[in-house]
Amino acid sequence: MNSAVTVARRAQVTPPFAMRPLVALVFEGLSEDDKRLPSVLFHDMQGIRLLERLYARREHYHARAERGLIERHCGEIATLCGPRAALVDYGSATTAATQVLLAALTAPHSYLPIDREEDLLEAACRDTARHLPHLVVHALCQDYRQCVVLPEVFARAGRRVGLFSGAMFGELPPLEAAAQLVWAMGTLGPRAALIVGIDLVKSPDVHVRAYDDEDGAGARYNAYPLTRINRELDGTFQADAFQHRATWNAAAQRVETSLESLRTQLPSLTGIGVPLREGERLLTQCHHAYTLEGFANLAHTAGWAIARTWVDEDLGYALELLEPAKSAA
Repeated sequence: MNSAVTVARRAQVTPPFAMRPLVALVFEGLSEDDKRLPSVLFHDMQGIRLLERLYARREHYHARAERGLIERHCGEIATLCGPRAALVDYGSATTAATQVLLAALTAPHSYLPIDREEDLLEAACRDTARHLPHLVVHALCQDYRQCVVLPEVFARAGRRVGLFSGAMFGELPPLEAAAQLVWAMGTLGPRAALIVGIDLVKSPDVHVRAYDDEDGAGARYNAYPLTRINRELDGTFQADAFQHRATWNAAAQRVETSLESLRTQLPSLTGIGVPLREGERLLTQCHHAYTLEGFANLAHTAGWAIARTWVDEDLGYALELLEPAKSAA
């Protein structure tokens, strides 16, 4: 970690946990009958910059809605979290809304951003140190979809509070989302709280336009995995040989973004060819939406109960605060 990043005392980073190599994840996805690219390809500093440009578009409401809800309700959230809370941030892609929440907490104990990309962790620590110079930060370099073991210092926190932005949680298929909620319970403990942003089901056109805007920010973001494969895995994918697609899957309640091959081609990575037919699609990401009832059922399955719900009716977005079902009963 960059030694210039200090917060109260030198920021600590737990070394990277054993993670599956990026090349293995890419080959696994491309070997399936319905080819896909792993969403982790979006998650580095360049990918986040492209995502932030998408966030700035009028059609993409998710980050705007989530930050607005946190800003409007941060006092109530802080009261529910209690003093000396430790905030565990599952996926530290963007920190603006997180900083609003941290600033509102009463004498927060510490902040733990989790991400598999060390450059994103460095950025999260720098931004947090600039806005909250006395906060203790201990970053954890691992895939947040794995079971997380907190450093010992977090045992002294008043309450452990997890944060899942809608951007991160929405990537997870329902079964994987349920598993993630179970793991979070084990990590955060019996007195935990978990804050989750969720996109609410609405008109399919609204969902699709969020990822297929008029200015093409969604298309540029969606093509970024090809750039990363070419740069890091000796790939030969040509972005202009693919067409950006965003479609609504009504049965699964999600937007699916993909790259459609415009011709029969044989790009390669690490010297191994990937045959693609004209019209064949590479699934890049899924962005799941929920009804309030559907999310409550998912949370209940994983042992959580809804403690509070805040909804932006205009943008169709919600922020949920969960507590272990036994403590909420």
